[in-house]
Amino acid sequence: ISLFDRVLEINPRDEAALTNRAIAKVVLKQYDSAREDLEHALRISPLSAHIYQKNIFSRALQIRPCDPVVYKWRGDARSKQDDKRQAALDDYRTCVELNDALQLARKHGLIKAPTKTRRRL
Repeated sequence: ISLFDRVLEINPRDEAALTNRAIAKVVLKQYDSAREDLEHALRISPLSAHIYQKNIFSRALQIRPCDPVVYKWRGDARSKQDDKRQAALDDYRTCVELNDALQLARKHGLIKAPTKTRRRL
């Protein structure tokens, strides 16, 4: 992340640095900050950022395939595209299923509850 920070100090409008920093932040579970980077990239260049956005969530899911937040975000992005509405619904369903599975696993002591406050979906 620090490398992307340095690039953005030199050029705050570098879309690639913003989107790649967002991916790194997703891996580190810094979801709100990752979303801010993506929104900033979209403001700078809506068309370019849109192309990056398509790949960001798929790349994040390769790294964190059971993360309901990433499915929720990809569903949000897809819901804005007329031809991706069904895919958005599928992502939302997966998000809910994963979230329910995590809650059940925590309830039965299979995994520990996070020590931080629960993240928003």
